Amino acid sequence: MSSYNIVVFAGKCDHCGPEVTAEGLKILRAIEKSSNDIKFSFQEHNLGGASIDATGEPLTDEALNAAKNADAVLLGAIGGPKWGTGKVRPEQGILKLRKEMGTYGNLRPCFFASESLVEQSPLKAEVCKGTNFNIVRELTGGIYFGERKEDDGSGHALDTEPYSRQEIERVTRLAAYLALAEDPPAPVWSLDKANVMATSRLWRKTVTEVMEK
Repeated sequence: MSSYNIVVFAGKCDHCGPEVTAEGLKILRAIEKSSNDIKFSFQEHNLGGASIDATGEPLTDEALNAAKNADAVLLGAIGGPKWGTGKVRPEQGILKLRKEMGTYGNLRPCFFASESLVEQSPLKAEVCKGTNFNIVRELTGGIYFGERKEDDGSGHALDTEPYSRQEIERVTRLAAYLALAEDPPAPVWSLDKANVMATSRLWRKTVTEVMEK
């Protein structure tokens, strides 16, 4: 029997997080119940605003170490108006979790798991039938991790968007790997604003060079 240790930021995350994560747990428990070969062990920990309320930190060392040692992490929503924009903020927890675990690529597949679902779409069947693509989003660089300055009453605030070549290369390789796994290989579109932004020019140059290899 295969046993998997899953850290769950479920009832101890923010706003709709518990509701969303509860549905994921239902699926995992249904899989476990229907199989004699799989066993899940769940550990619950705080994250984000719930963690701030309980400990004063958006992510404790205990929760981080548990996540690092787990086979998977399941979490819901982070943040909300209750915690504002002070020095300690809920999103610092999820950003630290991403950095520490090296989860640099967010995958958002878009397809119909069953043809029977096509008719349930708000789009006409002839428009959406055959939809199959995957959005790959870079998670551990860019504007979320750049220098920021809150409005101090002057009516001025700023965010900066730093990117390194290494950060761009690895998410490009991830997109290429997923594309090459398709038969035939799927096309890859890279989205940037290279006519305006310096980071986008580095992004376009790096993506082009990696894909040409």
